[in-house]
Amino acid sequence: MGLVEDLKKDIAESRVVVVVGAGVSVQATDRAECASWTGLLRNGASHCADLNPGLKDKWLGIVQQEIESGDLDDLLSAAEKVTAKLGGRSGGEYRRWLRESVGALKPKHRAVLDAIQALGSPVATTNYDGLIEGITGHKAITWRDHS
Repeated sequence: MGLVEDLKKDIAESRVVVVVGAGVSVQATDRAECASWTGLLRNGASHCADLNPGLKDKWLGIVQQEIESGDLDDLLSAAEKVTAKLGGRSGGEYRRWLRESVGALKPKHRAVLDAIQALGSPVATTNYDGLIEGITGHKAITWRDHS
């Protein structure tokens, strides 16, 4: 039996958890800016500069360089800078930005989402959007849900 047959058998026997990331969101939204992590960071940096025009020169340039470097440490640094400028994770502006950016994504191409749902397997994702929940009708469960 080949790998594909093994996988089909595992899916049929409910022994699979589907783990998806930003690639699914990028495909489903026809490459919407905020569907990818770097796109979301670019959007966040621009949003910070729009809120505080004093950031447009030096700060924005530094953050954009970090994002474009592709280096994981630089990306994390850029994410922390954006988070801090928006008032931190519990801040209203941070939450509003996420809701209005990645939280507002809508599918343009459902095929990949429909294919994931058709598997009938549990789905785990690192995505901030609600695209999978929107298609499946299932509510998200996070690490904070103790039950």
